[in-house]
Amino acid sequence: AGATGPVARYAPAARPAPKDNVVKRGDPVQLIAGNAAFSVSRAMIADEDGAVGDTIRVREDRKSPPIFAQVVEMGMVRVPGI
Repeated sequence: AGATGPVARYAPAARPAPKDNVVKRGDPVQLIAGNAAFSVSRAMIADEDGAVGDTIRVREDRKSPPIFAQVVEMGMVRVPGI
């Protein structure tokens, strides 16, 4: 006679879902810097694509040096550590 108990079935290991880019290269973004006491913001342009949590380069214009900022949400980045 055969076994009558439940048969264990294993699903293939799921790959983590790729994070969706909420900022695309060339998008206008708001750069935020500050802390609980104060904050400043400035309009910038994204130099690369990024998902929430990614660190990307942004700059004021094509001639200005890049600033590294973390993507917070669509259209908003924050300078880490400030």
